[in-house]
Amino acid sequence: MKDCADYVQKLINETNRRFANGNPHITSFWDGYSRINDAGGYQLDGVASNGGTVSGDLFADGAEPGTVHITPDRAAGVAQVGWAQHRYAYKALHETLHLGKRGWYFDEDLARAAYSLAGKTEPNYASDDYLSWSGAFDTMLGQHCPNDITPLANP
Repeated sequence: MKDCADYVQKLINETNRRFANGNPHITSFWDGYSRINDAGGYQLDGVASNGGTVSGDLFADGAEPGTVHITPDRAAGVAQVGWAQHRYAYKALHETLHLGKRGWYFDEDLARAAYSLAGKTEPNYASDDYLSWSGAFDTMLGQHCPNDITPLANP
């Protein structure tokens, strides 16, 4: 997973360089993780319809505390527990990066930074097409931080 850790640091650096615009921002994944833990934390709840989302802000005074919301698996049996935990960890990583600066990094920002790191042409989605931008970001992030393990069949 060293490739994942190295990539995430490069991604944070690139995203900050391109999109922080002078706003306070995280400097590493662990900086973001610690700030979230000290704020609203990581919550398994039904807030997100697409698996994960964020609320609040880690850097804005008087704002709701920055929180990562992850939708729990409804019926994860014993054989699927490992898969569910992997999904939660991946969603937590993805959503932590959103809270990386005052006012959030949006999926478009994260995807554009990821494409820039890869030296690839960015997709041409509308700015409000956050699901396509999120998918593009996950495609790039998943090349370094695997997000597609197959649930185990009955052991």
